[in-house]
Amino acid sequence: MNVALSAALLLILSLPGIIARWVYLSFPFAKRYAITSIADEIALSVIPALLLQFVMTEMVEYLTSYRVDLVLLGDLLTGSARATAAAFANLEQRLVPIAVYNLVLWSLAVFSAWFLRNAVVKYRLDLRFRPLRFTNEWYYFLTGREWDHQPGDIALVMVDAFAAVGNETFIYSGRLDSYKLGRDGNLDYICLTNTRRWASPNAFAPVAIPGEALVLRYETIANLNISFVKLSETTIAPQPQI
Repeated sequence: MNVALSAALLLILSLPGIIARWVYLSFPFAKRYAITSIADEIALSVIPALLLQFVMTEMVEYLTSYRVDLVLLGDLLTGSARATAAAFANLEQRLVPIAVYNLVLWSLAVFSAWFLRNAVVKYRLDLRFRPLRFTNEWYYFLTGREWDHQPGDIALVMVDAFAAVGNETFIYSGRLDSYKLGRDGNLDYICLTNTRRWASPNAFAPVAIPGEALVLRYETIANLNISFVKLSETTIAPQPQI
């Protein structure tokens, strides 16, 4: 019982770091990132969680007369029966302040991660420092950020996809409308508009594909060529293949 309580307490203490990590890495820039395991998520969230807990503890002790009992906390983490009884008694007496503390702490985690992410994007820090890089590499490729293109400068993202349909392969060219990621963080599919199909690289002309959009599953795509049309350009500057 004490071991389970210690594990639950460790998860609660790490939760602000997990929230901050999720906000920083996923919404809205990277869309989704792959979770390897709960243990890995907790390990990667320990440092931000400790920083947030420290800041919040200092704020509470500065603004109120309450003092955090680190000895009791240490006993709880080690599974002490005496500390468990004292903790439940304290929880019964101070349920509302404890709930408010955690709500404020989680809000601080969201705001700090949001602020850091916007600063990282604005000043291109993720392109200079690997630890700040978003885990979704497709975000960098499909937005042009990998080559330091700025979203406000790009009018269109054009894609040439070499894809297999049955036993045949075709080149599909069109404007990238959207894309979806799978649970592993890889592409699930891409959605193209104004799509044309080339029967072969040496074809004289492409064939226009009717319809609002063409959806290509990633598993059928052998390679992609991505080009970016900037607002100040009239031609498409091709980028390296991925």
